[in-house]
Amino acid sequence: MVNMWKFLVFIAAVVVWPDWSVGQEYLTTVGSWNFYKVQASGPMFNDNVKVTCESMGMRYPCYTSGSARCAFRWTSDCITYDHAGVECITLRVLSANLCGTTDGYGSYCQPLDDTFVYCPDYWSDGSAWGVDYETHTFNLHGADYNNMYALCADWDECSSAPCQNQATCQDQINGFTCQCAPGYAGTLCETDIDDCIGVTCQNGAVCHDEFNSITCQCVPGYTGTLCETEIDECGSAPCQNGAVCQDGLNSFTCQCVPGYTGTLCETDIDECASSPCLGGGTCVDHVNGYSCVCPKGHVGDKCETVQYAGGCLLFSSDAVSYPEASQECQTRGGHLVDVKEAELQRLIADTIPTGSDVSPWIGLKMTPGVMTYADGTSVSDQLQWLGSGPPTSCDLCTYLDGTSGYLATTAPCAERHQYVCKSDPKPCQRNICYNNGVCSTCFNDSYSVCSCQAGYEGDLCNIDIDECASNPCQNGGTCLHGVNSYSCHCQVGYGGENCQHVEDCLSSPCVHGTCTDGLASYTCSCENGWTGNNCNQEIDECASNPCWLGGTCLDHVNGYSCVCPKDKAGKHCETVTFAGECYQFSSSALTHQEATLACSTNGGRMVDLKDEQQQLFLADQIAGTTGASNWLAMKAAPLAFMYSDGSAISGPLQWSTSALTNPCDLCVLMDSSDNYLANVAPCTEQHNYVCQDALKPCEQNVCQNGGNCTSCFNGSAAFCRCPDGFEGKVCEINIDECLSNPCQNGGTCQDGVNSYSCRCPTGFLGDHCEFDMDWCSQAQCPLGWTCQDFNFYFLCLHPTPITREFPYQCSSASCPDGMYCTEEGVASFSCKAV
Repeated sequence: MVNMWKFLVFIAAVVVWPDWSVGQEYLTTVGSWNFYKVQASGPMFNDNVKVTCESMGMRYPCYTSGSARCAFRWTSDCITYDHAGVECITLRVLSANLCGTTDGYGSYCQPLDDTFVYCPDYWSDGSAWGVDYETHTFNLHGADYNNMYALCADWDECSSAPCQNQATCQDQINGFTCQCAPGYAGTLCETDIDDCIGVTCQNGAVCHDEFNSITCQCVPGYTGTLCETEIDECGSAPCQNGAVCQDGLNSFTCQCVPGYTGTLCETDIDECASSPCLGGGTCVDHVNGYSCVCPKGHVGDKCETVQYAGGCLLFSSDAVSYPEASQECQTRGGHLVDVKEAELQRLIADTIPTGSDVSPWIGLKMTPGVMTYADGTSVSDQLQWLGSGPPTSCDLCTYLDGTSGYLATTAPCAERHQYVCKSDPKPCQRNICYNNGVCSTCFNDSYSVCSCQAGYEGDLCNIDIDECASNPCQNGGTCLHGVNSYSCHCQVGYGGENCQHVEDCLSSPCVHGTCTDGLASYTCSCENGWTGNNCNQEIDECASNPCWLGGTCLDHVNGYSCVCPKDKAGKHCETVTFAGECYQFSSSALTHQEATLACSTNGGRMVDLKDEQQQLFLADQIAGTTGASNWLAMKAAPLAFMYSDGSAISGPLQWSTSALTNPCDLCVLMDSSDNYLANVAPCTEQHNYVCQDALKPCEQNVCQNGGNCTSCFNGSAAFCRCPDGFEGKVCEINIDECLSNPCQNGGTCQDGVNSYSCRCPTGFLGDHCEFDMDWCSQAQCPLGWTCQDFNFYFLCLHPTPITREFPYQCSSASCPDGMYCTEEGVASFSCKAV
């Protein structure tokens, strides 16, 4: 068939409506509604808004959208639109679309300036509700405003895709226009134009109207745009591979040369299509023939003979009866194979090509009452049977069923099947194998097989396997062939068995890891706890904040430890004491039953929450750990919630308002989504949990310096209450009271147990050396001299120095004990501490 020509036709279908563009302005689209502001005339009452919109062929929205939970200040005469969760109030929805804000109910959005919306049951006089952009005011009383804008809406008629056949829909107020694709017409472009009108196809051809074009469908034997030309089928020389073309009426025939087939003699007949080669042999197709390349251990034209540890197997290609198969095997110097081992059964199954529909006889038939092998022995228990086992009826023989995975089954011995013969191997009279290959023969010397030494192959072991054939040496390395081996002579700069990499590890770049050479690169396998290209970055195991409840994380190589605050213990500081009890917070989520068992296994129980202070304490601790909901011990009893000890729930327990009131296989948890108030959930849900145990004296007091040791949860958590002056996990730290530098004025602090003392410098005294010493009140100058006080010493002055004839000379009586005297001129001396 040939296309003649194509007519391109452009037709626009128009639905005409009155002129509506005067005095109106498009605002935005919400859902399938287009919103407009339309110039009104007169006071802005609701009725005026309605009349203004309807006069333009539009609908009008109300103050709210009218959708779910947004039907206040709305009537059924108003439109209903999907506000998409933005806001119930129409002007705020439009403001969000136009200006990206809902502030001021639209009064901050300039396009909505002086716009009034229909607002039923709001103003007693029926006024519309408006906004003003200039003053950013809203809730404008419509009766006080004239000639403003009414908010109107028009349904997008194009949203229902009314135009057909890929036409383009153009929406208008209360109408639409369809712009038709070429080849279509009509209001909705629903009509396909018949382009065959006026066109004549020749020679009995039929004209077919298509999309904006026609096609002449010629009767057989003709061609051309209008089917005006008779076809010469041999003119294109369709016959291939030397075939002769014979022309006919609307046809031709190819007479193929031998070895080819097909309508055009284009196909070389694949004699391998029937998978004639057995045992995984590779079939090589030839013209009008084939040959089989047999895998190791297989010989014969079809690789039909297989050598294995127990002998040789011969697979037939002909189907005969069981007696004929038995006779044929004997004639060849063997017998039907006796399958006594599962391995042999699998070997036979694997040798037969998949999909060949072969189910061969094996050497097992029914003697009167007993199934025996060809050699007269009983059935092996390793033979895998189809069904419940061998039958007990007579004159039955056994074959391996190819349709059931080659399981053994029986059939009348007269049925025709392929068969498998077995022959015991024996050494060849003349060793025809090269390179120390071992020659063996079977089936009356019909087949000889060579078992080759490593490094040799071929039917006669005459081929030295070239291990260099696969080009194993990389990067320009030279391959040196050996017997069953090779070696690579590498270019400078490369190394490895196959010259596959540069010796990049010689510089030991991996700081904490093992280096593996690559090609112009290396890879570091880092030791635990290290990362980075060179394993030189220690992994910060504290980065995940594993320590809870104020614990301080200490990063180690390949690990971390938590320094827990007082009254906290555990690997993650997850065990806390409160009011004489231990509480342990889990890091994993379990069912209520599993959580109960976990607490019990750890020597505790699920927590019984019985007072408000306890609940507040647990809520604070959970918030500082996982922050997840946690199981409590309580679960639903037949009639009421009970504590784990069987007592009724106490009054102070604060419940979530959403908690269920009719228990049925429900358990209680502290709900993280409701401020950790008590709630219920199916006991099979998985949540974190809190275990509780009483504090008791430690079996062995691990606390030092007189600390008091208590433990819980089978001794897994221990707490030391330290005497005054000591701290630390086991009270091992003597608190250094001198750390706060209590001694003043250069005094030296001496730490004691829960105490300290200050050694004051000369001139100061007091518990903290806080007082300046008054030397003149402690000592008296001799001879009535005058005393002058200084920080570290005092000075004695002669009352009338000008009357002295000789300088003062210091003596042992000049200064108090512990001080030494220094002459300070003719009429003074000083006393200073030693």
